[in-house]
Amino acid sequence: MRDLEPFANAVRSKVTAEISHNQFDALVIFVFNIGVNGFSDSSALKLVNDPAAVTAYPNLEAAWKAWNKSQRRVMQGLVNRRNFEFIGTNWRTENFGSSAVISRGAYRTTLIKDRVILLLHYLKNYAL
Repeated sequence: MRDLEPFANAVRSKVTAEISHNQFDALVIFVFNIGVNGFSDSSALKLVNDPAAVTAYPNLEAAWKAWNKSQRRVMQGLVNRRNFEFIGTNWRTENFGSSAVISRGAYRTTLIKDRVILLLHYLKNYAL
């Protein structure tokens, strides 16, 4: 998991809002895919930190899903990836700052399971 550390550190250092474990994990995957520099200047980050921020996008979901282009063309694979990463229920206002109280061991088990499922999904849908 050391390969994810720079992306997790970017989320830790750039996100000022209280977020749940699920939100943190989604952001790490997002930063892994768009890069630390892209994330640092993104409307998505601004809207995570302040849902009322004025950006070119009406909401966080639109800002998140705007990262769907390669060489200025919308790519269906990136559309699919952003849809998979952005699970709307994670980003409802009532979920900010709320994290389910679970043991560290249970959390790690859940995290590993979720990452395996995510990797299997990517393998199925994005394998070269």
